[in-house]
Amino acid sequence: MKALQEEMMQALKDRDEETRQELEEETHRLQAQIDRARMDFESMASRYEEEKRRVDEAIRQVQEEARREMERAEAAHREQIGDLNRRMEASISAERQAMQQ
Repeated sequence: MKALQEEMMQALKDRDEETRQELEEETHRLQAQIDRARMDFESMASRYEEEKRRVDEAIRQVQEEARREMERAEAAHREQIGDLNRRMEASISAERQAMQQ
């Protein structure tokens, strides 16, 4: 009877050791998955920040070009208005002179 009890206790110890090893392996496997997920997240976050900086710079360049183009258009508009005013004044002046003669 004692031999049977010892045999059962050994079987339980063996099964406990087997379960402990399985749990340890599963823990290592899950930790590896967590580590891979963390690295993927960090890589994605880094790529996101890189892409965001690139897009922000592209937007800044487009805005700067639009501002320069607006300034050029405003300068051209002021020049055209000035030219039209000078031509109108010259035309009015010429008409006045013609009426005085």
